[in-house]
Amino acid sequence: MKLFHFTGEEHLRSIQLDGLTIGGIPDTAMVSFGKFSWLTNNPEFVQPWSPRPVIANDGHSCDRTSVRLTLAIPKSKRRQLIPWEQFARYLLQWPENKIQGFGLDGEGRHWFIFLGRIPSGWIRAIDRRPKQ
Repeated sequence: MKLFHFTGEEHLRSIQLDGLTIGGIPDTAMVSFGKFSWLTNNPEFVQPWSPRPVIANDGHSCDRTSVRLTLAIPKSKRRQLIPWEQFARYLLQWPENKIQGFGLDGEGRHWFIFLGRIPSGWIRAIDRRPKQ
C-alpha cells in the first residue's frame, strides 16, 4: 500500500536514520497510544492542514510540506494502519463535530494513523517540493 508522509527538510536526516518515530495530535488521549505516524493518500505538496511556514513547539519555523516521503506499508503491518476518522471516532471517542472540524472539511478521509515505528526501509521515494 502506497502512502505519503510530509515533513520538513530539517527532520529528513533523522527519519532516514531512524524511520518515523514521533507523531502527535493536540489531544491528551493520544499519550496512551505510544509511537505513531500521520500518513495520507494525498500526494499533493499543498496540504490544507499545513500552512507554510509552521512555528514548531520549540519556536523555530518549519515548512512541514517541503519534503514528501513515499512509503510502502507491508501487508503484514497493515493492521497497524487505521483511517483517521475511525481512529478518532472509536479509539479517541471524539464527537462527530470534533472529528469533522479537525479533518478540515472532509480532508480527514485522506489521513491515516500508523501505530508503531515506520522503519526507514519502507521509504520508497523522497521528493522535495518544486521551487515556485
